[in-house]
Amino acid sequence: MRLDFAKIDISGDLRNEVSKTINHVKRESRNAVKPSQCILCSKEKTSFCNSHSIPQFCLKSISVDGKVLTLNSLIEMGFLSEESGVKSTGTFKLVCRECDNSFFKDYENPDYYKLNEPNQGILGQIATKNYLMEISKIREQIEVLSRMKSCCGLEGQIEHQINVRELDLSESEKNLRKAIRVGSGSARGYDLFLFERIGHVVPFAFQGMVNLISDFDGRMINNVFNYSSNYKIEPVHLCVFPCSGYSVVLGFHDSRVKRFNRFKAKLGSLEPSERLLAVEKVIFAYSEEPYLSKSLPENVVQDEGLKRLAKMNSVYVNSLLIDGPGEAREIDLACREYAISNLPDAPNLFDADFAMLNEACFSLGVLWLGG
Repeated sequence: MRLDFAKIDISGDLRNEVSKTINHVKRESRNAVKPSQCILCSKEKTSFCNSHSIPQFCLKSISVDGKVLTLNSLIEMGFLSEESGVKSTGTFKLVCRECDNSFFKDYENPDYYKLNEPNQGILGQIATKNYLMEISKIREQIEVLSRMKSCCGLEGQIEHQINVRELDLSESEKNLRKAIRVGSGSARGYDLFLFERIGHVVPFAFQGMVNLISDFDGRMINNVFNYSSNYKIEPVHLCVFPCSGYSVVLGFHDSRVKRFNRFKAKLGSLEPSERLLAVEKVIFAYSEEPYLSKSLPENVVQDEGLKRLAKMNSVYVNSLLIDGPGEAREIDLACREYAISNLPDAPNLFDADFAMLNEACFSLGVLWLGG
């Protein structure tokens, strides 16, 4: 059984108490794992830059009164905020200000994408930011789990989760080192399979990694039930960047990985609007970090298909605990439920009808990069 996110409707006073507790735990955990060195330049530091997991120009392009909607506007967990200020959205503290301003300056230039296709350096910078965000989250999660282990009577289960996340951390740190080499221009390493320019400002932004469970037809890509240290989950990096007067969508992965071939072939065979909708579905089904504009019509934010996508959670209750050995059945179930062709339908937020400020669509051209 898949453990999807559920709507939680609680009273104002209780909501405030739960929110305070969550924020307190997060703040303590973040302080506990605060590094002493910048993860990029390795210099000793006492303070770190408030780095954004997605360029601020993207968030500003879709913001209303300096705020954007979080995914909780669709999930509706009462104790989590449904909106966030641009300055505090998707932030982490692992690098110094000098590195944040210099290493990422090319990919965070909003004018770059109007005329240029992302090169290896740009892809490396994006991947570096993605792995930094992932490392920050994993470190905090391990700290939270460690605090929980001694007080909730679930030491065995929590210790298992910690071990899994420590493996994830080790793999992310290894991937980060490669991303830094590519981002600094000293190596190649990524396959750009998707780059599209759209002639209007789309009403949501995203930058991150998704671990595809299956392709369009339910064939497995990543076995999320395999916790062996010898098995690697391979992510796809996806970005939706609303810029000034236009938007870009891009996707890439480690060039050594071949398990995405069928996924890319099917994606490339679709019409542009269908391809973009498929990307949208994947983002909302797999990630908790797309950010939406508050200008979206209420009927879109309340769309049942979009809500179902947002509430999907790739955590499954192991049927082994219920009715005997069932790993093969779980894998089959997950592949069918996450087959892109089976994902819930939703409004195509890339459509010009949802463009910010009712901007007229102008032609910048569309580029598909198969692989």
